[in-house]
Amino acid sequence: MSKLPEKKRNSLLINKITKVTLGAAMLASPLVAHTQPVNAALSSAPVSSLASKLALNTHEAEAFFDRFFASPKSKAQYAGAAVVVVKDGKVVIQKGYGYSDKDKKTPVDVQKTVFRLASVSKSFTAVALMQLVEQGTVDLKQDIRSYIGDLPLSNPFSTPVTIEHLLTHTTGFENREVRDEDVYYDLDKVVSLKDYIRETMPPVVREPGTSYMYDNFASMLQGYIVERVSGMPFEEYMDKNLFKGLGMNSSGFLLKGNVKDRLAAGYDGSGNPVPIYAMSPTVMPDGGMLSTPEDIGKFMLAFLDENASKKGRILSTNSVKEMSIYRSAIHPLLPDTTYGFEAAVPLPGAGSSDRVITKEGGLFDSSAYIWFIPEQRLGVFFVCNQASQLQHSLYTAFMDSFFPEYGKPAVLQHTVPAASEQDYSGLYINLRAKGLVSTVSISADGKLSAYNALQRKQTMKQVAPGLYISDNRMFTAFQKDPNGRVYMKLSESTGDYSIKAEVGKGFKDVDSNHPYARYIIGLQSVGLYDDDASQAFLPEQGVTRGEYIRNLLTMSGVSESKNPIQFKDAVNDPNGPYIQAGKELGFVVGTKDYAFESDKEITRQEAALILWRVISSKYSEKGNEKVKIAGKTDSWALKAVQLMARLKFYGPDIRELSDGTIDFRSTDVLTRKEEACLLFNALTQPPE
Repeated sequence: MSKLPEKKRNSLLINKITKVTLGAAMLASPLVAHTQPVNAALSSAPVSSLASKLALNTHEAEAFFDRFFASPKSKAQYAGAAVVVVKDGKVVIQKGYGYSDKDKKTPVDVQKTVFRLASVSKSFTAVALMQLVEQGTVDLKQDIRSYIGDLPLSNPFSTPVTIEHLLTHTTGFENREVRDEDVYYDLDKVVSLKDYIRETMPPVVREPGTSYMYDNFASMLQGYIVERVSGMPFEEYMDKNLFKGLGMNSSGFLLKGNVKDRLAAGYDGSGNPVPIYAMSPTVMPDGGMLSTPEDIGKFMLAFLDENASKKGRILSTNSVKEMSIYRSAIHPLLPDTTYGFEAAVPLPGAGSSDRVITKEGGLFDSSAYIWFIPEQRLGVFFVCNQASQLQHSLYTAFMDSFFPEYGKPAVLQHTVPAASEQDYSGLYINLRAKGLVSTVSISADGKLSAYNALQRKQTMKQVAPGLYISDNRMFTAFQKDPNGRVYMKLSESTGDYSIKAEVGKGFKDVDSNHPYARYIIGLQSVGLYDDDASQAFLPEQGVTRGEYIRNLLTMSGVSESKNPIQFKDAVNDPNGPYIQAGKELGFVVGTKDYAFESDKEITRQEAALILWRVISSKYSEKGNEKVKIAGKTDSWALKAVQLMARLKFYGPDIRELSDGTIDFRSTDVLTRKEEACLLFNALTQPPE
């Protein structure tokens, strides 16, 4: 059975960092990601009845979903899909669309077809933890060390990581994502939750409670605490204390038996089949739940029904209320998380209503979204067996049709920056994806521009202290924490905070006046180079192939490979694990006799070709043919060199001749200063 490409194995991260409809928030008061409710009066416009909205009944709901899933734009994004809507204690609609298996033409059956819920699993894990809070066996304010036994936890701060921090993704943990070795095809393989956590436990790198970062590991640890405190395996606890009581007989965390037999076939974002796989740990509280749409409908009814009988109740009325309150926000228009849920897809001019709680999930063969409006006693669930962003357009269309009052634009006035307003210009590093660096600048008239490698340049005007709005009505905002660190949520980028990088100190041979200072000190600022001004950078020194691959991957936030090194001359090379990772990613190719020649200095055209393989999908080839390159460039590198020249991925040493020809010096050895220029541009250049 073929192995999944790396880009699919890492799609838990990619799914989060490529959202293009997420908004951001503001820096008006010290950043507190504690557990006090967000100020509802500021967070959204007052709810009012709008005459244009549709009545939510079975007839209107079915007509809406039939139209939505029949559209060509939607059909391109799902193989099979299902929706369930519940309101006022009743199922309004539950219906399947498309195929659970395209080859067999098996239609989706909401009662029988099992889907992977991906990160929607986190909400169920949070419910389990809240059950233990209700019982008094878990304290929200308690240091998690009280519950994790002998597992080590490195926390250099005086503030402990608490249960609340786990629930609200404000732990300060270093990020952890799915690794290559975590995806496998031996469905009988067992990796225990405890062993996996012990092996991958992250250190605390930011003071707990001061910043939001979407955190898979925090949810995994919640599941382990449920296991430890209850004295039973997590999957057994869930079955006994949640699924059985609600009649969710087709739900679980183990891919076996009847659940496995009814699992929908999976498809990637292009609609190609994905072989059935498992992930480590075997039971994944943060993303491994399997269920049918009908079962999720039962859960939504129970979660919303405050008058449920004792038999059908999964949480007390108070616990449900507590799980519906947002606990942190960089600005009230765009809250972060509740206990177990997250803010909805921001709507233009409105942000995310704090009256709506949601949870999104995505794997390389499935997508899911659940949302509640507790005051309406409404729950909606969507799932499909294909990697997709369809949930975003579905949410927006549904809310616009049935509940437009929750997307009513906020009343905001353009303001002139106050004299005390901080200059937010600089580089910002995404807390979850270190390779996602945003560039922010503010013009003399107070307009802000921001962009990164995933988002085109946006120009925004200020509408409140620290809050900016773009022409398409999406927000970007800033906030300072008690220690003076500045955080940002960037319009149409990720939901995670980005932190403003401190400007690098430079090197003894590279100061702020050096011709390549922007690139060298820029990469120093974001952590690629040591921030030690006493060191020499050696800007004229040549770069070896191994060094180039290591720096490229490190800059991109990609870890070294743990697999055997396949290039014979890189086995004992310190850069070997990075070279192997580059090979697995598909942009490193060796010689005919399977060598890489890691110690050989790399030429400018070789470096351009490798970088072209990494970034070319972001840029059109249109216009490349018009770029004229002077001197010798080998045919195998011409496209790459033309792209680098067109994008101006070169420093002041590269000359543009009088006729527009670029002297790229393709066959020259790449120097360290020129490498810095290439990498910095690749890191910060927005897509076309």
